[in-house]
Amino acid sequence: RVRVGDAQPVPFGVAVPQPVVAAGIGVMVAEELHRACAAEAAAAILGITLLLDWVVATDWWLAPPGIEPPGQLGPALCMPHLAARIDHSVLTLTTAGGGGEARVLGDLALPIADAVAFVSQRRQLEPGDVVGIDALPPRAVAWGEAVTLTLADPGGRQRMQLCGSASRGPGRVPWRSTAAVAV
Repeated sequence: RVRVGDAQPVPFGVAVPQPVVAAGIGVMVAEELHRACAAEAAAAILGITLLLDWVVATDWWLAPPGIEPPGQLGPALCMPHLAARIDHSVLTLTTAGGGGEARVLGDLALPIADAVAFVSQRRQLEPGDVVGIDALPPRAVAWGEAVTLTLADPGGRQRMQLCGSASRGPGRVPWRSTAAVAV
């Protein structure tokens, strides 16, 4: 999938009624992993970054057929020796429309290394691959509404921030005219 960076508008198809964002972390692997255990996965983690996973519907079975919008990664990669302390960090999603949600990363259903190992059981991971872990539930947002994902330590000191917004794409472009062209 295509990824876009910090503070960029994310393009959606014109047929999408309302954009939805799920916030979490992206775990980048440094080496090949296939059918790895949690210890092998932990050793292969290059770093952790923020992830805004843009989708077209809160439930995948309600999504219209077509291409999913790109996700957003960034803006930095937290290295593994610092990632060990990330379990106590707080991930917060806020929107310009008000409201927000927060979660301590240590409260995820699966520890980070276990999640990477789980994915490696189903797909061979290559160096540079990113395993996305949604930490907060999907949230519908308005077109153009600013979304901010923040990672802070337990004391409230901000470690990383990722911003984005959804942009409605243009309508279909007719590739061929149905009208006859006179020469």
